[in-house]
Amino acid sequence: RHVVQDLACDRFGNVLESIDFADDATSDDDVYARVVYENRAADWLIGLPTELEVRAGHAGGDLLRSRQGTYGSNGELTSISIDTGDGLATTQLDYDAYGNVVRSVSPKNQANQSQTLRLRQ
Repeated sequence: RHVVQDLACDRFGNVLESIDFADDATSDDDVYARVVYENRAADWLIGLPTELEVRAGHAGGDLLRSRQGTYGSNGELTSISIDTGDGLATTQLDYDAYGNVVRSVSPKNQANQSQTLRLRQ
């Protein structure tokens, strides 16, 4: 049996904390997730996740995954940063007036190089 329990939601219904008990016969596979959202109600932009943490078992458990996102004025994801354990790997995104991705810059590698992908319109 697989059980997920939402522990807290914000006023817009976004899940702020949850525990995935996975196989309820053991606690070794349980994961806790915490999400922080940006809500710009005046602009009708609701539920933009800015932080995500996934931990083993409970809120104080070992960090398994961590992500951070930033958003532009229209709610478009402009960067996503992933915690690698040694630092943050950040991908940056640019959009055209129609909301299409036109440029993506990958995280820097160990040689401090990144790759830029420009998409044709």
